Amino acid sequence: MSNSLDKQKNPPNKRGDKRVISQQVQHYEGPIPPADELRRYNDVLHNAAERILTMAESEATHRHCLEKKQLTNEQGVIDKTFRERARGQWFGLFIGVFTIAAGVYAAVNGAQWPGGFIGTGGVVGLVTVFVLGRRKN
Repeated sequence: MSNSLDKQKNPPNKRGDKRVISQQVQHYEGPIPPADELRRYNDVLHNAAERILTMAESEATHRHCLEKKQLTNEQGVIDKTFRERARGQWFGLFIGVFTIAAGVYAAVNGAQWPGGFIGTGGVVGLVTVFVLGRRKN
């Protein structure tokens, strides 16, 4: 069976000799080819290797510039989000203190029920906002 496969892969020529077919593949990654390739480029076109290296350097510089801009933008978004959250917490503290103070003031001046509703309503409202806000996140 291996003999029939052998004949299919390497059919004999007219003299009965087998032919050998080989294939060589080279692969490299990155903007700069191997040194022997650069030499061959120089043989074809004067100063081609220098032009290829200059192109790779400018591409790397451009990519680094874009990555730096992206990181700067992301940091700006993070900073803005932090400031907004901090501002919201300060406003929440102000509202909470104000409603409790207003409730206490009303209760001390003879309006115990309205004072209790004002103070309790403000605190319950803030707790609700914080609890619901955390559930969404």
